[in-house]
Amino acid sequence: MTDRISHYLRIGSKDGKLSGTDTYRETCPICKIFGCLSLQSRCQFSDFYAQEAAHRPSVERRDGVGIDRYTGGASRGALFDMSVAVGGKYTGTIRLRNFEVWHLGLIAFVLRDLKEGRLTFGTASSRGLGQMRGELLDASIRVFSPDAAPGKIVGLGILTGTAWSAYGFASLPAEKEGIPAGVPPTDDGMGIGQTYEYKGDEQVLSLLRAAAPVWGEYIRARAAGGN
Repeated sequence: MTDRISHYLRIGSKDGKLSGTDTYRETCPICKIFGCLSLQSRCQFSDFYAQEAAHRPSVERRDGVGIDRYTGGASRGALFDMSVAVGGKYTGTIRLRNFEVWHLGLIAFVLRDLKEGRLTFGTASSRGLGQMRGELLDASIRVFSPDAAPGKIVGLGILTGTAWSAYGFASLPAEKEGIPAGVPPTDDGMGIGQTYEYKGDEQVLSLLRAAAPVWGEYIRARAAGGN
């Protein structure tokens, strides 16, 4: 795939720029979600702050020593200290826009690992820092498609009509027929879509469980030579 991307970047279109359809179609699955030099990310992470005084972290000072990159041992004269936030509860928002259903499926696995404490954040994670465990407070999904069946969450491709193949959107049943929303829809008041609100950990988990299998279906389809 890297050779194919290089080919398109080298040749380009008539005006010397890579077209939007080619860029999305030829990028890898991770770049389709989190972006690259040629493609904006569809997933945005806000800053996470300790909002409540009762859950703010304490700050400790830890000593450290630099490591010699050649010997793997301590580097002489490279002592340092750093401030470390300990404990605390942080709140933030993850936004995924214009997504295919398999995008939501991959994010489901990321959030599962965060919930189970498998992910680390920041520097010095090899020293035990950055360990966190997540809690899913709420989620909101807006489906802007008058063609989407009520109670179903569909992918971006259903909005594109004949451009589906040009962009290389996944040709999976879940993208066209949708996955069960699991909660009743709320009309947006403009007649162009529905909004699904998930409150609390269990409702959000039900959404993620419905989306997660689509990520596996997408990877298997790519391995077989499809979209």
